[in-house]
Amino acid sequence: MLIDWNILAVLAPLVIMSASTPGPDVIYLSSNALSGKWKNGLVAWGGLATGITIYALVTALGLTVAFHAFPIIYTVIKWMGVAYLAYMAFLFLKNAMRGDHTFQITQSCEYSLLQIYNKGVLGTLLNPKTTLFFTAFLPQFLDMDKGQIPLQLLELGMASILIGQCVYGVYLVMFTFLGKKVRSGQLTYTPFLSRALNGMCGSLYAIFAVGLMFWKKA
Repeated sequence: MLIDWNILAVLAPLVIMSASTPGPDVIYLSSNALSGKWKNGLVAWGGLATGITIYALVTALGLTVAFHAFPIIYTVIKWMGVAYLAYMAFLFLKNAMRGDHTFQITQSCEYSLLQIYNKGVLGTLLNPKTTLFFTAFLPQFLDMDKGQIPLQLLELGMASILIGQCVYGVYLVMFTFLGKKVRSGQLTYTPFLSRALNGMCGSLYAIFAVGLMFWKKA
């Protein structure tokens, strides 16, 4: 193992804070878990984990170098991310304005498990927070004196994924139980609450999309 424990001790709380901050991945996981069905939440969780693992592997194999050598790659990923976030914002805000008695992705029972999984993978790959984490934040913890940069990036990435998925697991359990209470009638899910949740998530997605539009890579 090339990464020292003292580096992990510094990295861990930063990853926990990053994973805990509401973002597209957290919204996707929690909104699927709110269906009250464990399988929906677990499959969404698996999709997010798969997407971020792909990012970690590709980063270790030279994604950061590729971004510097061919800036167009970063630009394409950036604008695909903007389009994805804007689309998700539209879905949530449309439901908020219609006043449906449903929360946008608590309707995940309408989707197959494969669709839920694929949306999780795609959402993570196009998530600007994921891109910035692996290309700008994680490299700050490299020890250049030790060399073997790809292996260091891989170890840092895998450690970050394990820590982050533990945080997502807490969200999964919390929102699945909340969804079960709603479905069983123990907790009233009012139209106002539905519109408020849809409006909040749609607004967050819109903010992420606008922020990514004006983000300039260092």
